[in-house]
Amino acid sequence: MGEAIGSTISTGTSLGFDNSRSGTPGLPAGLAGAKMSHQGVMQSFPDRTQEILDVIADGDRVFVRSRVRGTNQGGFPAFHVPANGRPFDIESWSVYRLQDGKVVEHVGLNDAITLLMQLGAIPAPG
Repeated sequence: MGEAIGSTISTGTSLGFDNSRSGTPGLPAGLAGAKMSHQGVMQSFPDRTQEILDVIADGDRVFVRSRVRGTNQGGFPAFHVPANGRPFDIESWSVYRLQDGKVVEHVGLNDAITLLMQLGAIPAPG
């Protein structure tokens, strides 16, 4: 599945793809950084699934709300979390801007606090 999505990222985005407002810190902006981020996520969570909950389109923008689930099988190095077999279940929101049938901009938001709590990187409140 990881290669298929990586191929889709390449063919579905423009050469000037902009993710500078939500790219992964420490990775290059644009298509190269998006691919690197996806590869890292698939190494950490190879069983990751994504269920689309809502899709709303208006003009040149598409909003997607999804549920992302998986298991920490490869560790999450960005937050110093070793592989521990813990499952996660979070929401992810994305806004895509399209031009000539391709994605030219992406702004995304993942529920990172819940993810880190579920992986054991930070304590849950209480």
